[in-house]
Amino acid sequence: MGGKCCGRSAPGDGSQQAAASDDIRDSYKIGRQLGSGAFGQVRECVTKDGTEEVRAVKIMEKRSSEKGEWSNESMFKREISVLSRLEHDNIIKYFDFYEDSHFLYAVMEKCEGGELFDQIVKRRHFNEQDAAQLCQQMLSALVYVHSLGIVHRDVKAENFLFKDKTATSNLKMIDFGMAAMLENPDEFLSDVCGSPHYLAPELVRKKYNAKADMWALGVLIFLMLYGKYPFDGNNTQEIVHEIMKKEIQWHKQRYKYSKEAVDFMKALLQRDPSKRLTAAEAIAHPWVAVSTPEKQQPVEAEAVRSAHRKVTMRREEKKVPKEVEERRNKLLQQLEDEFNKGIRRGRRIAKPVKLKPEFSRHDKRMSTTPSRMQQAQSGHVTWEAHLPTLAEETAADGEAQQQNLPDGFQDPTAYDAVGNDITMSTSRRGRRAHTTDPADHLPPADDDHGTAERESSGGGAGGGYGRPDRPDIEELRKSFQQLHEKMKDEKGGGE
Repeated sequence: MGGKCCGRSAPGDGSQQAAASDDIRDSYKIGRQLGSGAFGQVRECVTKDGTEEVRAVKIMEKRSSEKGEWSNESMFKREISVLSRLEHDNIIKYFDFYEDSHFLYAVMEKCEGGELFDQIVKRRHFNEQDAAQLCQQMLSALVYVHSLGIVHRDVKAENFLFKDKTATSNLKMIDFGMAAMLENPDEFLSDVCGSPHYLAPELVRKKYNAKADMWALGVLIFLMLYGKYPFDGNNTQEIVHEIMKKEIQWHKQRYKYSKEAVDFMKALLQRDPSKRLTAAEAIAHPWVAVSTPEKQQPVEAEAVRSAHRKVTMRREEKKVPKEVEERRNKLLQQLEDEFNKGIRRGRRIAKPVKLKPEFSRHDKRMSTTPSRMQQAQSGHVTWEAHLPTLAEETAADGEAQQQNLPDGFQDPTAYDAVGNDITMSTSRRGRRAHTTDPADHLPPADDDHGTAERESSGGGAGGGYGRPDRPDIEELRKSFQQLHEKMKDEKGGGE
C-alpha cells in the first residue's frame, strides 16, 4: 500500500528521452476511445518502443470557454506541475505530456478496475474492515501529497480508481487539475473550488489548507458506510446551509457500525479544522490501523447501492453532443493523416511548469470572504487547519455569533456563508471592508468534464483522470440571486 516518497526527475520512462519537439504519435499509437466528456476524450494508446505497453491518454481540447486559471490549458499545466513531482503506489502514474495546435495530451497508466463504487457494488462481500482498508489507501496518498505541501482540493469518490479488477487491486487517486501548493505551514489558500457535497466549512470561508481534504474524506467514508451524503439538499444553497449548520445525529443513523468507525468519521467531519485529524493522524487511527472482530460485520448492500447511485447520477445526466464528438474525431484523424505524411504538428512538454500558489496568506494576516458559492454548484470550498472556528449562522435575523474569532476581526454580516461577499482584512493601514455581488465572481461554466476519464477505466464507467465539475453559469446566477434576496429579506425582518 505504501508509496515511494520521492519525486521523479522526468514524468515518464524511456519514451521521455526523445527530443522535446516530438509529436505524441512518434512514441504512441493512439487507439480506441475509452470515454468522452466536456473537456475532451480518453483513448487507449500503445508504446512504440518495442514493449507495446498499453496506456491511456487524456486528450483535452485547447479551445475553452474559460480564460485564466480555469481554462483547459491552465488546469492542464497545473496538473503537470503536480504530477511531475509524484511517485506513489496510490496515485495515478503519468508518463508523458504533449501538445499540438488543437489538443493537450497526458499519457498515464491505464486503470481498468473502475471507479470506487463501481467495483464495490459488484462485490459479493463488503464489510467494515474492507472499507477501512480502502480508506487506508486513500490516506496513504493524502499523507504523501500533504507532506509535499500539495492540497488536492477535489477528494471525492469519483477521483479514486482501481488499478485492475482483482479483489486486491491498488486504489489510485486521480485528477490533480485543482491541486494547489502551500509553500509554508502557516499559509492558506483562498480560491473556491470543489464539489458541493464535499465542501469543508472553511472552504466556504475562503481560508483553508490541507485539512479541507480531510473533511472531504470524511464525507466520502460517511457515504460509503451509510449510502448518503452527511450534508445534502435540493440545491447548492441547501447543501451549504447543512454544511454550516447541521449537527449529525449519529445515534439515529439507519445502519450501525463500530465505535471506532463513528469516532473516525466524527474526527474528520469536525467543523473546527484545528481539531480535525491530519492525514498522518487519521492513518494511525484505530479504525484504519487495527483489525477487530467488530469490523467484520458487512456494510449493508442497500447502502452500497445507494452510494453508487448517488455518485453515478451526474454521469448519466449529460452526454457529449454528437457534433462535438464528430468535430474532435475529425481533428484527431486529420492530425493522424498529416503525421503519416511526415507532417508533425505537436511537441512534447519536457519541463514541468512551476506550480505557483494561486493565493496564500499568513496566519497573522487574514482576509476572509463568507461567500463565493459560485463554484459550489459543482465546486469546492475549504478552510484552514490553524484557523479557529469562525462565526456560524445564527437566527433568521442573519447576525453571526462571534465564536473564537481572531483578534480584531468582526464578521457581523456572515450568513450561511453565502450572500454578498464581505472581505475584512488587517494590514499596516488598518482594516477595510467591502461588499461585492456574488454574481460578479462566478466561476467558469462547465459540464461533465470528468466523464471521459471515468469511462477510460476500461470497465464501463471507470474513474476520472480530469477536471473538477463546474456548474452551469446561468443556473449559478439564478441561485445567487435567490440567496441575495433571501439575505436581504431576513435582514430586513430582523431590524
